[in-house]
Amino acid sequence: MEKIPKRTTVNTGDQDLVQETIDDFFTDTLEFILKNIGEDNRRYFEIRVQGLYNPPNTCLDDMIHLLLYKQRVIAVVTETRNDFNYVVYDFFRNLSHMRGYT
Repeated sequence: MEKIPKRTTVNTGDQDLVQETIDDFFTDTLEFILKNIGEDNRRYFEIRVQGLYNPPNTCLDDMIHLLLYKQRVIAVVTETRNDFNYVVYDFFRNLSHMRGYT
């Protein structure tokens, strides 16, 4: 399995430059799981992209990208704005609930 990508910062408007890294990260995680659990059933995987908000009703520019396996989060990419309005991406992987991959 590839290492988790390092934090990436881009100018607002250049988010498309990071999409390939996100796709590769999720694909690598998915392929690792398929290879190591002995089951090639991609229907259990789902990618979601969700917006964040401050209650009660303030929508933010921040996003969260999720890779789910059997409705459990196994990889996350956060997309947040810093004080200078740059877009910051952080990558996380959680295989602790997978069989033998804690």
